[in-house]
Amino acid sequence: MKTITSAACSAGAQLSCVQTDHAGFRPVLRRDLMRALRKCRSKIGLTTGDVLVVDTLLSFLPCRETKTGAELPVDPSFILVIYASNQTICGRANNMCERVLRRHVSKLVKLGLLRRRDSATRKRFPIKSNGKVCAAYGLDLTPLLLAADNIIQMAADIELEEEEIRGLRAQALTLRADLLKAAHTLTDEILEYVTQAKTILRRSTLKLREVKSLLTRLKEISEVQDVSHNLNPSEHPCTGEIKANEPRTAHDRKHVETAKESAGNGQNVRQVESQKTDTFKVSQRSDASLLELWNECREIAELFPKPPKSHQDLQTIVQTMANYVGIGWECLAKTQARLGLGELLRSLNYIAENAMHIERPEAYLISLAGHNHSVAYGSIRKPL
Repeated sequence: MKTITSAACSAGAQLSCVQTDHAGFRPVLRRDLMRALRKCRSKIGLTTGDVLVVDTLLSFLPCRETKTGAELPVDPSFILVIYASNQTICGRANNMCERVLRRHVSKLVKLGLLRRRDSATRKRFPIKSNGKVCAAYGLDLTPLLLAADNIIQMAADIELEEEEIRGLRAQALTLRADLLKAAHTLTDEILEYVTQAKTILRRSTLKLREVKSLLTRLKEISEVQDVSHNLNPSEHPCTGEIKANEPRTAHDRKHVETAKESAGNGQNVRQVESQKTDTFKVSQRSDASLLELWNECREIAELFPKPPKSHQDLQTIVQTMANYVGIGWECLAKTQARLGLGELLRSLNYIAENAMHIERPEAYLISLAGHNHSVAYGSIRKPL
């Protein structure tokens, strides 16, 4: 048996050790690491392309159990050097361009999440012992796995901060709504600040310290308003005493009567559906006139037992009937623009009744549209 020995080992390498360093990191699942990396990618300075390359490189690790196919955590005993070619990596990364891949790899190396282990020829290949891979030249994922705990902790801190921001934002929006109910008692400067608070709270880059500062300012304004109401209570015109049934402060009034608001948790909720645009010229008819028009077209009514309940149903029937009598979509659109939906329905009904005598239905319908002729049964043109 002839044994082939690679010349790269004898030629030497830039790094004397090509085997993965057995560093002390805790075993971690790839999906947990990637979820945390996506969460804190902006804070680390990664783009979506960088994250895609990391996910692709992690996919080359043998983290599947052979029998059951279950996901196994990555531990220091793994060979963490990826020796796949750029073409193979690009194929897994949604057919990424090799030039783009090299740019992402250089950035990951610069950020300290990846390490190059190049051979003397700068080629990537495994080194085997007794038929098993014991070391390799390529892209080393050890730095990423060493930083896994910090990345996961960073993602958890970001999630806690986002949750706290959501709660403080909801409190600030509620306090702002209460202040706007008494807008007539606010000065112009304070009213402008309270009005602009919603714009500030809707920023996607809002920080925790910013929302805390804004909430503190709104609370100060609310306390000043409460004090002013206490200094000028509503008195009875005769006795000078406070009315028994009237709330004394704005804080008490908001518990007496609560306005109905949407459950948007401080978010902008759009509950009004936009009007749909009708691409056809549909004449606005009442239900009575629609039923009268339907009763005139007996031939179509026999084919469609259920009368249309809306103009959209009527449009669907017109399109189906045109296809039935051999009229194309382009011809139908042109004639409908000239005749209108009602006259077009009468025309199709007449063509269906006289289908044996009309040799060219499209030419006949275009002729009617050209004359802009009423297609009532008494004034219909003779078949061509």
